[in-house]
Amino acid sequence: MSSLSSTGTKARASSGGLPPGFPSQKGNRATRLTSLTGPISVPFRLGKKSLRGFSLVEVTLALGIITFGLIAVMGLLPTGLKLTKQSADEVAAVNIMTGISASLQKAGSTCSSGTDYYNADGVRVTTLADATYAAKWVVRTNNPVPPPSSLP
Repeated sequence: MSSLSSTGTKARASSGGLPPGFPSQKGNRATRLTSLTGPISVPFRLGKKSLRGFSLVEVTLALGIITFGLIAVMGLLPTGLKLTKQSADEVAAVNIMTGISASLQKAGSTCSSGTDYYNADGVRVTTLADATYAAKWVVRTNNPVPPPSSLP
């Protein structure tokens, strides 16, 4: 038992710290590992070629693909911002029309025109300094509504 232990120690010392049955890293020989069941062939080599990184062509190609993708995404940003602004304007318009309708219902027949001020969200404000939108409305009574029987 002690001779086996000393042999294993000598083998490791002579091969630069590698276990017995493990070939040295010199040359282009295939690497062989020893397990508990027997030798195992490994399909890679332990030479300088296994330590190389990516080639210049691979890096250039990867950067080109990433750049193309980023340019495509950045090209969509102005369209998205424009649609977001349109949507906010439409929501504000609906809120303003709701406010005008409420003002007309509240005033009844005593008021025929008015100006209301609204902020960017379409919420009614009382001062011009806080307003983003000004809605001027006029009720005209000289255009009579046709009777329901004449509507198609």
